[in-house]
Amino acid sequence: FLRWALAVNVGTTRIMPSKQIFITIIWCNTLLDESIQLQQWIQTQQYSRQETSEKNH
Repeated sequence: FLRWALAVNVGTTRIMPSKQIFITIIWCNTLLDESIQLQQWIQTQQYSRQETSEKNH
């Protein structure tokens, strides 16, 4: 029983870090996507402001 428990323990500890890394990668990718979208949104906002200021002049 002890050997089996040890094997299961080692197996879960082997699986867990990779799962943790996988989750972290997904999380980082999501953050990256959101930041890219935010940057694009900011750029479009700046462009529209420039256009309106040019029209006013």
